[in-house]
Amino acid sequence: MNTNIERSQHNVLIVSSVAPEKFGSVKRLFYDILCANQNFSNAIYYITIPYTEERPSSIPESYNFIPWSKILYRESLKPNRSFKGIKIRKDWRCFSKVHIDASSYDLIVAFPFGMAALDFVGFKGILFALSIDSSSMIFARAVIKHTNLFLKIASVIRLMQNGWLDWTISQRADFIYLVGESDAYAYNVFFNRIKNVIYIPHTVIPEIRNMTNLAHWDGKSKLNLLFAGSLSPFYTGRLLHDYIKSIVKADLQDSVRVIFLGQNKGVKELSSAGYEIDTINFVPSFEDFLVNMHIMLVPLLVGGGTKNRILSALGCGMDVIGSRVACENIYGIKDENIADNGDELIDKIKIRIAKGKIFQLTDSEREQYFIEHGLGNWEEKLWSKMG
Repeated sequence: MNTNIERSQHNVLIVSSVAPEKFGSVKRLFYDILCANQNFSNAIYYITIPYTEERPSSIPESYNFIPWSKILYRESLKPNRSFKGIKIRKDWRCFSKVHIDASSYDLIVAFPFGMAALDFVGFKGILFALSIDSSSMIFARAVIKHTNLFLKIASVIRLMQNGWLDWTISQRADFIYLVGESDAYAYNVFFNRIKNVIYIPHTVIPEIRNMTNLAHWDGKSKLNLLFAGSLSPFYTGRLLHDYIKSIVKADLQDSVRVIFLGQNKGVKELSSAGYEIDTINFVPSFEDFLVNMHIMLVPLLVGGGTKNRILSALGCGMDVIGSRVACENIYGIKDENIADNGDELIDKIKIRIAKGKIFQLTDSEREQYFIEHGLGNWEEKLWSKMG
């Protein structure tokens, strides 16, 4: 494995499955990572996106764009040897057939992780693989934590699929970057990559730092409790039901209002119990919406990486109560934010009602939060390595 970078100027190829955008969690992270780069005097950067011919307008001007047809070497009928005889996901099998001409580049950045499965023909340099989380860890957690037999069996199958891909790419990549500390640890344990697996905290969008109108609760009006996102059974397991059941039994109808954004699991039970409910399918600006909320509830049984909705909620001045899995990898989280079951959730809500306040980041914590989740981490730990 070659991890020694010793050229005065590099040709760097960035291969991404998505275009950088200011909206969408994965696309936004890619955009922020690109914007963090200050290393243009020591390297020339080229971006290519599979099957994309025209330059996306959202790519920062400092980067060159290469149409896919200009870099595609060939597509084979069968997956390359790394995937021979292995039953893997259809999209991974497709990309494992793709061979691109990488002979002109001495550094490659693959985002997200699966792009490192491409066959880089003629490449003899250093490969950086950027991942959102460790799929192997997520599905290992699912196997352990799910009680539903179907979800447990499905998780075993996906663990085998993802584990093989993760192992393959871990052998190819010289450096692996993740936005989850537990995810990085999982790679160390599963694939013995102790030296070159690097954890970088997920970025918080810079727009939040400039917000002056933050969430606030006067201690007298009803608390706005927010469930946001799809909260699918795979990720929540029994925990979402436990949260809802506990709220129903707590008789807090005079003290809280429950808002559902993007899903309505639990609406019927809470409505029947006399709670004030609001369901919202879509908001044009998530951050502008959050400043009118008070506490985000995040009942995740399974997960990995960093939950961007919690990151945004804290930055917008909200309080958060969620499971340990939901709240991992985020600066400013305390015991007061953790509820791994419905009883703990109600205890935490009642503490806030009794004190007449929500637990937001203090001014000093907020400043440190922006440092911990700032763009500078990617400049220091990724782009500066290319100088």
